[in-house]
Amino acid sequence: MTPAVLIVVGRASGGVAQQVGMQVRALHERGIPVEVWGPHSTLDSLGGIPSQVQTQVVDVGERPALRDVATVRRLRRAWSRFAVVHAHGARAGALAALASVGINPAVRRTRFVVTLHNRPIGSRPVRFVGWLLVWLVAQRGDAVLAVSPDLVRRVKVLAAGRYAFSLVARRHRPLVDLAIVAAPIPVDEVPASLEEARRRATATRYVLEWPQDEFIVATVARLAPQKGLDSVISAAIELAQGAFSGRRWRWLVIGDGPLRAQLEAAARDSGVAANVEFLGRRSDAVTLMRLADIVVSPALWEGQSVAIMEALGVGAALVATDVGGTRGVTGRAARLVAPARPDALADQIAAVASSTMLTDQLRTAAIRRARTLPRVPQLLDQLRRAYDSTI
Repeated sequence: MTPAVLIVVGRASGGVAQQVGMQVRALHERGIPVEVWGPHSTLDSLGGIPSQVQTQVVDVGERPALRDVATVRRLRRAWSRFAVVHAHGARAGALAALASVGINPAVRRTRFVVTLHNRPIGSRPVRFVGWLLVWLVAQRGDAVLAVSPDLVRRVKVLAAGRYAFSLVARRHRPLVDLAIVAAPIPVDEVPASLEEARRRATATRYVLEWPQDEFIVATVARLAPQKGLDSVISAAIELAQGAFSGRRWRWLVIGDGPLRAQLEAAARDSGVAANVEFLGRRSDAVTLMRLADIVVSPALWEGQSVAIMEALGVGAALVATDVGGTRGVTGRAARLVAPARPDALADQIAAVASSTMLTDQLRTAAIRRARTLPRVPQLLDQLRRAYDSTI
């Protein structure tokens, strides 16, 4: 029987859940037995994974807790059943790393792979704990895949001691590489031209009965601190008082998260609630990006954003912050600004909105870029390397 893969994931939604779900489907379609362990909410959000894939609920929370001990024990007992244990996220990776400690060397031949999706952010204690988890992963992982170049560099620094030891002891050194995130929109669904992208946008507005003359800005993101959504409110204030004054416009914020109530209150208090509309999590987020005039990503840090890939895939004019792996995803198909600079964000939105030529250039570049993004075959090639040819 083909060796099996255990995928362990912590609390995840949005782009991370999409990436994990895509990996599960890709392995299953290749005939690789896959089992997925994670919190109930995460397993529900994976969506579309084949019914033959076994799942188990394990509580991998966002913060350390006593229940982590039980999770580590379950992982340790199950370790020898799998050729590969692949954890997604620093929390799941750290728990799996602890589970691997002290296992019989013959059993330890199970390949341990971790994909890191986020850079630790927040207060100093939160960042310290986050980097401690990453350090543990760097010490134990046979392969560590990180979603942005800056995160890859940090993992290599944290794993430097292992690299040096592997040279002295002539042991196989751990693989640390930039994770391949497969674009969610197939190449044949990307518009063939700027004209086709325009026709699709017009048709989408017509079907959904959205006014053709209303200028739409769209942001798709989890409403969490990392996503920099306070910049949306500040930029909206500048636009309402400046470039968009007297204009019919809306800024759609698509997604849910812990900051929703705070952001909605900020919009009301700032007088832009009529223009900034929080739609919550939507299954038709790609459709809403298709009808938007501009798609904006204001993140303080980002890996390889699935939402940005989707925006490119519909041929959107894109404005984004130059953080993490964003430039690697967009190439030249976006106007990039520094993070936490809502004034610069507003300026770039205004510049694109005022120039049909610039908008067309960005949309054409988005279509071209979308066609070059990695897809499932490239993802499987990387997994084969990370799994040491197990698949």
